[in-house]
Amino acid sequence: MAIFLVDNTAEMMLQVIVNSSKINKMKEEKISAGDVVYLKSGSPALTVKSVSGNKALTSWFINNEPKTEGFELVMLTKEKSN
Repeated sequence: MAIFLVDNTAEMMLQVIVNSSKINKMKEEKISAGDVVYLKSGSPALTVKSVSGNKALTSWFINNEPKTEGFELVMLTKEKSN
């Protein structure tokens, strides 16, 4: 019985380490003007025009037409989703 408890504890500790790594990565991701970002839910590449507080003004093109929209920083990532 103690073996399962030890195995479970090790698995839980590993999960905490993995989650801490993800949280630290999120904290490190600073978005600035000129960065190329994506919506976490998926989007074309967006170029950050400016950042003010917790929002970023972005621009992109659809069929050679420029588009501009503001998004909260928590919605954006520098990593392209698959």
